[in-house]
Amino acid sequence: MKKLSVILFAVCAAGLLSAYETNAEAYKAGTAFRAKRDYKKAFAAYEEAAKLAETPARKFSAEFMKGVVLCEDKQYENGIAALRAALATAAAPSQKVSCQFHIGYYLGISKKYEEAIAEMRKVRELGKGIKNDYIDRSDALIGTYLVALKKYDEALAAVKDACVNSNRDTAFPALTAAYSANRGLKNTEGMQKAVEGMLAIEAPRPYMFFTARKCAFELARSQKKHDEALKYASEIAANESLDKTLRLTGTSYVALSYAAKGDKEKELAAWKELENCGIKYFESMAARNIKRLSGGK
Repeated sequence: MKKLSVILFAVCAAGLLSAYETNAEAYKAGTAFRAKRDYKKAFAAYEEAAKLAETPARKFSAEFMKGVVLCEDKQYENGIAALRAALATAAAPSQKVSCQFHIGYYLGISKKYEEAIAEMRKVRELGKGIKNDYIDRSDALIGTYLVALKKYDEALAAVKDACVNSNRDTAFPALTAAYSANRGLKNTEGMQKAVEGMLAIEAPRPYMFFTARKCAFELARSQKKHDEALKYASEIAANESLDKTLRLTGTSYVALSYAAKGDKEKELAAWKELENCGIKYFESMAARNIKRLSGGK
């Protein structure tokens, strides 16, 4: 049945297959469809790119992307199988490392953490003698998966070097894993060091900006450092580069910070900012707290 779903996945866009004359044209189309999250058409375009490939390297790239778009469409079993097939055709060490990393990554996304760890550990083996960002990133994700398995000491050992990596895409997930592992171990000092590392990341991506301040807010709040918690909450709420849901999360943190400080007037004002925000979760939360602060009226 699963093989049939892959066949149907390709066939549904079969009208596209005769539209491409070259590998480059088909691959470019696949990339465009993927950007629009039209994964069925992307898969069909990459499949045609693989057929039109003039070199083994181009064929590998197209086969690899077939696995990626299947996974992005949440067909993890089929996608990982496609990635394994692509790995078998990879010639260059960098191709092998990239493909192996994504096999582990998507196993992690599908919460098969033990398998994900085993596959991620192969990344470093395949990358011996070459420089590739995926090698260090694999350590960071091994730590993430060990945290999910509540193997906190092992997680900290796995991410130790990755936490000080100069590449933000390696260091940040490693620091996030270190924070979570230390929280699991109830090690406040370790949590603080991880938060400081996250906040020090230069030019953070939006999700990094949010996550660093979310962790900093949680830690400060647990330590009853209410002004510090308010600072991080306010930074989230004011950052226009974040999507609306994350900014509103920041506003809810602002309200909670004022509540902890005992400033009911400012707490009420913060909840009122969420009152008609257009997202039911925050509106319900705001309504409950506005009613509470208004004496049940």
